[in-house]
Amino acid sequence: MDTELSLEEAKQGAIDLASELATFIPASAVGEIERPPDGILMNCGDDGYQWTGRTVVPLLEPIDTDALVVSIIEHFEDSVDHEAISIPTADGEPRVQVRGRFGASAIVAEHPDEPEIRISSLSSCFVLPEGVSPLGRH
Repeated sequence: MDTELSLEEAKQGAIDLASELATFIPASAVGEIERPPDGILMNCGDDGYQWTGRTVVPLLEPIDTDALVVSIIEHFEDSVDHEAISIPTADGEPRVQVRGRFGASAIVAEHPDEPEIRISSLSSCFVLPEGVSPLGRH
């Protein structure tokens, strides 16, 4: 858990990672990216929380999802702050997870029924300030 990280910093870190991952999708295939401004908090043990967010990238044309996964993994190969691994779906469809410090994570996968890429993100674990409820949207 990052005891120095604020809720807003944790949220921004997760949003920044999702935004970076969206740049790996060929620009010609990307529609208007949808990102709800708020997410929910998830407990990560010992009074720690993670902000959870979602980014949806509508596809204007089909893309090679296998190549997307490979490009993300290759990008993070030499990173000291993140690692990327292939985690195919139960149906064997390509999917990649990028993991960072203090539990930060993002999963990039093509939606099985919609022409879109979904990026689900979790911030690093942080301490919620006194008086701030973990319930509701943040």
